[in-house]
Amino acid sequence: MSGITAPKLPPDVIEALAWLQQRQASARVVILFQIGSFGDALQLTPLVRELRQKFPQHLLVLVHESPLAQVVVEDSQHIDHVIRLAGEFHNQLANSSDLEELVDLVVVCRYVIAYRVTGCGRRALGADDQRFIAAAQEVQKPWLPFVERFPFDNDELWRRAAQGGDSMYTLMATTAGFPEVDFEEFYLPLRERDFDKARLLPPAYVTISNAAETLPPHEGGWTKCLSRGKIAETVRRLRGLHLYVVQLGTREDPPIPGVDRDLRGETSLKEAAAVLQKALVNVGPEGGIVNLARAVRTPSVVFFGSTPAEFFAMRANVNILPQQCGGCWWVTPRYLHQCPRFMLDPECTESIRVEEIIGAAEVIVGKRLHRV
Repeated sequence: MSGITAPKLPPDVIEALAWLQQRQASARVVILFQIGSFGDALQLTPLVRELRQKFPQHLLVLVHESPLAQVVVEDSQHIDHVIRLAGEFHNQLANSSDLEELVDLVVVCRYVIAYRVTGCGRRALGADDQRFIAAAQEVQKPWLPFVERFPFDNDELWRRAAQGGDSMYTLMATTAGFPEVDFEEFYLPLRERDFDKARLLPPAYVTISNAAETLPPHEGGWTKCLSRGKIAETVRRLRGLHLYVVQLGTREDPPIPGVDRDLRGETSLKEAAAVLQKALVNVGPEGGIVNLARAVRTPSVVFFGSTPAEFFAMRANVNILPQQCGGCWWVTPRYLHQCPRFMLDPECTESIRVEEIIGAAEVIVGKRLHRV
């Protein structure tokens, strides 16, 4: 394998190829590439489950840039190994000539799922697998032009999908070759010890967040989140319903005034998931914590700003859309922390009505308390 020692490959790519080479003699491999945060890794879990069933004799290897991707899949029994690799190096690994002889199938996940059978796979995959992949590739083909400049063509992608009645979840399912599977069914296995923080909370509480999971706050406001005043009013109104309010997030997330318990930075990913599982309802912007709540089957009231509800909204949640503007996802590279219209307080999130958030949360809480 001359490519492993070629100086043009970064050390991390060389290390990944070396790991794959060590397994070549003992196992066939399907390798999946995805960039993003832990929320994106959760979106991948339905696909991983289906691929495990489709290729039961293969090692499934996930290449991801998020350090939390390993946590998302570590107990799933579907992914065999995670290679952590910065997104800028994914194409170099995926297109390496050495990879052609180390894995059978390359899967690239950019909302559109793309399959590529390698030279090794053409010799090793059975006829049924080859037919499945070929059929999926026919569905993928018209969508591939929309991910050539990923992520800079995401705006065109979601608008084209919405025109055809597709959400992100149905687009992933159909292009992956599993059109009948519900790709909104994220999952995250939890263990008893993950509930230690949740057990310290009152028996009835709601969770709230107001941050985009990957941006440091010093870069500016987040165009998918509420203003400080509006999120504080949301907490005040929730507490007015005699609800105990718990904030989740990272230590770097801005504090939300008025919460009863601030757990920012005090939980692991799975401890946060356990807190969410015991919550009556979760309130927050589209993103990772909402995805985490979905994985443990807690309904969310989700407010949308820059990210389009037409693409990301899930049926199990109550989705609060802006009254004005919105949906500027990847219109500009800085869309998430600078309004493309250069508004200090983006019109989209400013147009969201707190009354609508509170009304939706109150209905969910009432139903769940009545059920208990």
